[in-house]
Amino acid sequence: MNKYIIGIDLGTTYSCVGIWKNHKVDIIPNPMGNRTTPSIVGFKNNDILIGDACKGIITKNYENIIYDSKRLIGRNFNDEVVQNDMKLWPFKLDKDYNNKPQIIVKIDNKEKRYYPEEISAKILYSLKKQVEEFLSCEVKDAIITVPAYFNNSQRQSTIDAGKIAGLNVLQTINEPTAAAIAYGLENQSNKKKNVCIFDFGGGTFDVTILTIENKEFKVLSTGGDSHLGGADIDNLLVKYCINEFYKETNIDISNNTKALRRLKKECVLKKEFLSSLKEVDFEIDSLNNQINLEFNLKRIDFENICMPLFEKCIKILEETIKESGLSKEQIDDIVLVGGSSRIPKIQEMIKQYFKKAHLNKNIQPDEAIAIGATMLTAKYDNTQLSNINDLVIADVVPLSLGLKIENNLMDILIKKNTTIPCLVEKEFETCVPYQKQVDICIYEGENEYIQDNFFLDQFSLNILKPEIKNYLPIKFEINAKDSLLKVSVNVLGENNSKQISIKRVKRKEDEINKMINKGIEERKREEEYKKEKKKDININKSNNPFNENKKTIKVSEKDIDNFNINKSNNPFNENKKTIKLSEKDIDNFNINKSDNLFNENKKNDDISYSLQIKKTEASKDKSKNDKNDNSNNKKKTIICNCSLF
Repeated sequence: MNKYIIGIDLGTTYSCVGIWKNHKVDIIPNPMGNRTTPSIVGFKNNDILIGDACKGIITKNYENIIYDSKRLIGRNFNDEVVQNDMKLWPFKLDKDYNNKPQIIVKIDNKEKRYYPEEISAKILYSLKKQVEEFLSCEVKDAIITVPAYFNNSQRQSTIDAGKIAGLNVLQTINEPTAAAIAYGLENQSNKKKNVCIFDFGGGTFDVTILTIENKEFKVLSTGGDSHLGGADIDNLLVKYCINEFYKETNIDISNNTKALRRLKKECVLKKEFLSSLKEVDFEIDSLNNQINLEFNLKRIDFENICMPLFEKCIKILEETIKESGLSKEQIDDIVLVGGSSRIPKIQEMIKQYFKKAHLNKNIQPDEAIAIGATMLTAKYDNTQLSNINDLVIADVVPLSLGLKIENNLMDILIKKNTTIPCLVEKEFETCVPYQKQVDICIYEGENEYIQDNFFLDQFSLNILKPEIKNYLPIKFEINAKDSLLKVSVNVLGENNSKQISIKRVKRKEDEINKMINKGIEERKREEEYKKEKKKDININKSNNPFNENKKTIKVSEKDIDNFNINKSNNPFNENKKTIKLSEKDIDNFNINKSDNLFNENKKNDDISYSLQIKKTEASKDKSKNDKNDNSNNKKKTIICNCSLF
């Protein structure tokens, strides 16, 4: 049996999974038959619902429907973007002891808390089971895509989510790079091409400029925003609707979670319609206090509402091309990826910028990233001969990495767009005479001062032999497997060194193990709940006298005798088309001839009969059951001197 490795596009709004089989990619449909699955998790009693299954409980259980968890992963609770998003989410959010966000749900009137990694893990586990049911075998290994502009913490949190889901994450790959693989291998050419991947998805935006020659993919530059996508467009529309409702009614519904959920659903739908229609009508009945929301929105008004976001995309595109060392005229092809790239105004603005009439739309924007990740799995599969084994990918560092030095400045060791893998070593000196300890603080970002950059981690190093000045060679290393940073340092002339892998922001290993065990316990509990539920249904079905497998209802002679009905006159006799009762029978049952219900042939005499029949034992069993149911490659070295705070 082949050992399959799955390729997963873990998206903000939709996720997709594929396998490499028979030298091609198979995208695996979900139980609903759809090739993409909404990245939504719902909680109802002991059931945990994923994707399309959540639609049935959205209206009444909206506070337990969790979406956009990818926008929280690897972030702090007090981040500005988190605080802004909270205002439009119907579910509740709180912080833990370490200022990390936790999502709050209520199950059986009990409050439960989940980290964003745990919510993403439930989506990943669902995709894993989806493939296992399709293949009829267990799947353990995966390649997961991440936005190119994800920082170190967000990347590690995604790997942790895979671990919680029971997956061994062999590699993470940037989403636009995965899309480039899908494009490049489908359009193979010996000619060197400069390609722009414009990835505008549900929650993130990435631009990557790369060269493709045969099976060599070399990224020149990457840019983007990990908090810019279709969800932001939806939020702008929601705010617009809130203002429109306030203008008409003078009622503020910004704190009405049920109304916000209904608005969000409507805005997502109308946004999609406006990609093909010139105008749409917003109609929501009883949005608040039995008051309806009704207004018309034209596409040009929609474009004006979202123009700040569209302009931001073009600005990032322009900066990324500049950093690549190419001009926009040197770009041979522009590949559109992500659902938001379908917006007509975005396509129009891209064409105007490049002064080109054609954009490449040959690959499916919703599946391209998953296809590229799945193609990459072939490199790990030794059981299948593949033309992808000689694939060469050279990605880059999305954000600069450095240390805190005196005056709260950041000294950059690895610059943005440095080719991965890379190794940079830099020598620092202590700034206080006879300093006994030094704190190494690692940051990520492009700003001069540390407070404007993203803090990754820190560690302390004791100096065994304090001198007037001690020299510390500090090494930064990034591997190609997961693009995570490893920092090491030692004091010259002493057997004193320390190494740290920057994997997460103050996230301890025992916390991850706790989340793994919690996920396993919940999955077991859910399976037991489903088995009990199925068992109850089967018992009820077997005792149901109206079982669909029974075509006729049989009455025993004893029952007939009890009613003083001769067998020949049995009203249940299936061979008789009409039912005849003698005058004697009628008298015995005290039934008036005028009340006969069974005589179908008499048109002139509307004779009807009512017959009281004792409840059968099967019916009693059914009632009892019903009652029971209701209760239950390249290395670079730099040496220089500077003062370390």
